[in-house]
Amino acid sequence: MENFKPHTLPRFEKLAPFWKSYFQEMDDTIHEDFWGNLPTFKLAEKLNDPYIRQLKEMGYCYLDNQEVPATYYQSLEWVFKNLNWLLFQGILNPEDILWPAKVFEQLDSTLQEGQDKYSFVSIGSEIPDNSQEVSIVKPATFVEMVSKGFFPLGSTFRAHTNQSSAEHDLAHFAGFISEPEYMKSIREAFRRIDSKMRNNSKTKTALESMNSLYSIRIYYMIEVFTIIPENRKEKLQELVEIPLTEPLNFKYIVAFLTEKAKKPTQLYQYLYRLYNAFPSLVNPVGGESRDILNRNRKFSRGSRLGTFFSSKSDNLESKFDGCSIYSLFQNGLAALENKRSSHPDFLESLKQIHAPFIGTLIGTSQLTIEDWVLQSVEEIPNPNSKLYQYLCMSGMWNKLHMLYWAYGESDYSKILYESEMHD
Repeated sequence: MENFKPHTLPRFEKLAPFWKSYFQEMDDTIHEDFWGNLPTFKLAEKLNDPYIRQLKEMGYCYLDNQEVPATYYQSLEWVFKNLNWLLFQGILNPEDILWPAKVFEQLDSTLQEGQDKYSFVSIGSEIPDNSQEVSIVKPATFVEMVSKGFFPLGSTFRAHTNQSSAEHDLAHFAGFISEPEYMKSIREAFRRIDSKMRNNSKTKTALESMNSLYSIRIYYMIEVFTIIPENRKEKLQELVEIPLTEPLNFKYIVAFLTEKAKKPTQLYQYLYRLYNAFPSLVNPVGGESRDILNRNRKFSRGSRLGTFFSSKSDNLESKFDGCSIYSLFQNGLAALENKRSSHPDFLESLKQIHAPFIGTLIGTSQLTIEDWVLQSVEEIPNPNSKLYQYLCMSGMWNKLHMLYWAYGESDYSKILYESEMHD
């Protein structure tokens, strides 16, 4: 076991000039983003979104005429406080924690023999002499970093989005803190990935491309994963009216909805209750799912009335559409609003939109965090695992879906190109 110790965030006035500049630049960005994105956050507050509750703990306020963002220092102070609380309460051990950090590269001219080229520096800690910040972290470095207990925070950079990369990374820590077991599993998963990468050149090659099936699996594990907490399963059972303890049967769900459709009023009441309760049933722990702006931005307007089993390539053009539970929720909510029993595609929408959403809720409720996370890092997923059975054998997904390819294809180093996925 490595020798870890708790990290703390120094008082602002005691920070080195680099860190003071970083926080000040972030605050300028945050204020611009806050006012531009406020309508989305106010709607999320009305829905009692779990991330909104954490943002308010950090110091964000969404009350009318009192709106104010927290400083980025306040947000990171909240992160450090909660991580240390998990340690001191014995909820997690030091080797389970991920600390917010940045990567620094030692300048070649000063690199000593045997010295590591990269240093992982907890936010606010001392920066190595003769080093410079690394803006873009390569996959191998990222894997090593997380395996050693550090998760990178971005900067003010906006990559064609409406918020900075650092603000998105804050959502990762909010997810870790909301479900400590997830953070623990991610840390263990990356230790395993690091070992595989060092001992298997094929794994290392697969990680070097974001479009390899192995990298896509890691993406779903750390960005998209959403859980249904144990204390919400009874409510879910009540709403879906389908036993959660029985094996997922997609054909049964379709038949169940088709039978309900004989009385459209009862069907729509059933669907409304389920979609309305969704935000309170789930806990989005992956970064892109917890990130309120991201999950809304990625649900493009063009896909809102699309079908789940599309004959087109739509689902292979996005890692989010058709695969994220939030994508299925948003598409289903739009179908609830726009499809009626008199429409020619009414019954088809039950099979292709509502049934997959319900199936995903049931399937997700049957998986533990370890079922998902630790099985994802295996080069070839165990066909007998709960995860493989859910994603590749339940009938929920097929070869038109990226999620199916990521886990169902044995060549984990394969680069996913949409044109190759069709006969």
